[in-house]
Amino acid sequence: YLRKTLTLTFQEGVQMLK
Repeated sequence: YLRKTLTLTFQEGVQMLK
């Protein structure tokens, strides 16, 4: 479950950078 949350957070961060 934690992994999923981390992945979602990472994706959000990448989108923000983009």
